[in-house]
Amino acid sequence: MMIRRSLLVAVMALGLAACGGDKPEEAGAPKELRPDDGASVSTASAVTGMPVGELRSADPSLVELYKKLHANPELSFREVETSKLMADELRALGFTVTEGLGDAWVREKAMKDIGEVKPGVGGYGVVGVFENGRGPTILIRADMDGLPVPDQTGFDFASKVVSQTWTGVESPVMHACAHDIHMTTRTNGKARW
Repeated sequence: MMIRRSLLVAVMALGLAACGGDKPEEAGAPKELRPDDGASVSTASAVTGMPVGELRSADPSLVELYKKLHANPELSFREVETSKLMADELRALGFTVTEGLGDAWVREKAMKDIGEVKPGVGGYGVVGVFENGRGPTILIRADMDGLPVPDQTGFDFASKVVSQTWTGVESPVMHACAHDIHMTTRTNGKARW
């Protein structure tokens, strides 16, 4: 329970920092967050009970990684640069990395479903293994794909990417399901922790 809560708090802190909630000039006046349904909560109450220490501020390199991932999403079966970035990040942290997982399956699926494999379509799965002696093994997973929808967040790092789906449909692309945060916190944030 404590680890889950700490991870949730870390994700919230990273999201707030990436979206401008970590600016010193805003420290005295909590920003109000207002979801579409009209309910409101302040950032001060959202982090009540947050542990004192490193979790209070997001690692600047993780914030930059999140912004880079958010601004540069790739659609399913086209995660060429994202998979390279994740593999490089994991290697830098001492992981043994395997890339290209799922390639045969993706190509077979494309041939079966649309009769061809479009350029750039493939399996871009990444697995990182960190050896730390004998003991239990844990799996930390994160999706890498963006969705074929326009980014209307208004952030200065909003996606302007337009790409083609694996079936050939052109569309704007964004990380609308938080895969950018998952990659940042679950793989890199956890690994650095």
